[in-house]
Amino acid sequence: MIWLAVTLFGLALGSFANAAIHRIPMGLSLIRPGSRCPQCEHPIAFYDNIPVLSYLWLRGSCRHCRAPISIRYPCVEILMALWTLSLALIWYPQWTWIVFASTASVNLLIIGWVDFKTYLIPDSLSLAFFLTALAGAYWNPILRFGIVPWWGALMAGSLTGFAFSWVLAWIGQKWLQQEALGGGDIKLLAGIGAWVGLSGVFHALLIASAAGSLYGLSLIFLKRLKRREPIPFGPFLALGTLFRLCLNFR
Repeated sequence: MIWLAVTLFGLALGSFANAAIHRIPMGLSLIRPGSRCPQCEHPIAFYDNIPVLSYLWLRGSCRHCRAPISIRYPCVEILMALWTLSLALIWYPQWTWIVFASTASVNLLIIGWVDFKTYLIPDSLSLAFFLTALAGAYWNPILRFGIVPWWGALMAGSLTGFAFSWVLAWIGQKWLQQEALGGGDIKLLAGIGAWVGLSGVFHALLIASAAGSLYGLSLIFLKRLKRREPIPFGPFLALGTLFRLCLNFR
């Protein structure tokens, strides 16, 4: 039963992520109005808003106007359910931490998707990410690895993430005459440091740099991106952080 509850929790997080991914780039509230079809704007009943099942029951289209529903919705819900279940299996039985790690993961998913679409990381998302890191820090086993107390690991990670990324951004602006890191990336790295500590910041940066470089080079090779043309870095920082969240050193 407990694994079913974890899966349902993950599906609910995925449903929330879908709402945020749709609304935040448009500047809409996450609370009001309630769920509605983006085409006909008819309110969606609760029985048509059940993760995955409603999409299958409605055959991927709105009940009222029959406009197609993006396949993104069930994919994000399934992805989040599988990820939450994976975190639970890795960190079992640290349930409080599993809830916080799942919350961090859904926030990272939203940040990565929004940045990929808009090339912006809203301050509200970075702040929420940082505040939930503070709220869950006491139960965070990543911050308790080594001899440094958890609050020291949090401060060291957050300050290092902010300072190191600020220096990288300054070097890019001063010497390369282009933006190496945006302000949203700098704030995000401060939050990442609060979640995964000092070493985790560099793990996330290393993975993000490698993945971002491969992505950029692939686009250049396919002639879909010009040299020195920017790409969003938030999705790759999110990927690197997710990787660190699932590492259990016990």
